[in-house]
Amino acid sequence: MRPSMDGIPDDAPRVRRLAFLRPLVPRVALAITLLLAQATAARAEDQRARAAAAEALFQQGRTLLMAGQVAQACPKLEESQRLDPATGTLLALALCHEQQGKLASAWAAFAEVEGRSRLDGRADRQRTAREHGAALGPRLSTLTLQLDPQVAELAGLVILVDGVAIGRGAWSVAIPVDGGRHLVEATAPARTTWHTSVSVEPERDHVRVEVPALASAADLRATSAPQDPAPAPLVDGSAGERPRPAPAPTGAIIALASSGVLALGLGTALLIDARRDYQAARADCGTACVGDPYERVQAARRQGNWATVSFIAGGLLLASGAALWLWTPAAAAPSAGKGGVAMVLRPDGLLVSGQF
Repeated sequence: MRPSMDGIPDDAPRVRRLAFLRPLVPRVALAITLLLAQATAARAEDQRARAAAAEALFQQGRTLLMAGQVAQACPKLEESQRLDPATGTLLALALCHEQQGKLASAWAAFAEVEGRSRLDGRADRQRTAREHGAALGPRLSTLTLQLDPQVAELAGLVILVDGVAIGRGAWSVAIPVDGGRHLVEATAPARTTWHTSVSVEPERDHVRVEVPALASAADLRATSAPQDPAPAPLVDGSAGERPRPAPAPTGAIIALASSGVLALGLGTALLIDARRDYQAARADCGTACVGDPYERVQAARRQGNWATVSFIAGGLLLASGAALWLWTPAAAAPSAGKGGVAMVLRPDGLLVSGQF
């Protein structure tokens, strides 16, 4: 008997650990291809359904807006923009917010439309957005957060307005806000939570909130001071605001990633086995590679080709899973052109838009 590279006689029965996988390679490749095609088709179908729903909502919202039914029009336009972001829908939503009295939200949306329209070459939309935004600017109400110097230096300090975190860069800045009541909170590790509720008029109201020094929680317990009154209930400002984006489908991501890892693992195993067989067969070829050694060389090459196919399929599946994970149904609109910046505090977040 002639020993092979791994110590197993070449004329012994096929007992190599991975030999049983060879008949499965075509089936695995076919299954991976079908899974990838199914995931792609499902994604395309979902996108078509979202686009159709968005178009129907846009048509309904625009009709209601033209009929003067602003309260019913704005939520439909918001949902249409969430499902399928479009500059025309955003412009209609800005006009709706303007009539609704949400001047800060309208002003920020007009700034975004102006930048998008410049990139799209839509001079008509750009002019409309610029004119409306310029008219709204002097009418905006603002909220300024003024922090005590001791508070501003606290590690882990978090400032919230209506539950939305306001970063350090927005402190001591007059942030445009829609009219209504707003809850301001300040929290820090080992400190008591401070909060207050302020009312802002819809137009030309400039409110300043002083955030005082936060008492130490340990000192408060030591003095057995009475508990602070319960925080004022947060006024629900979410009605008519854009809903949160829906998360990407977790099941599809897991399926794609798992299949990709499986395909890469199978390709690695096949490649190792094929290389072992190839080297053993070449060692038996001598001066002329004919007969059984030649057949073994060709079989190893075919197995290497299948390993390559498995590698490619695994890479495609992993890339698809990563793209699906990174994809957000209602991602924030792209920044538009160079120019001004619109920053406005909304119930669903601090919106910064415009041209950068």
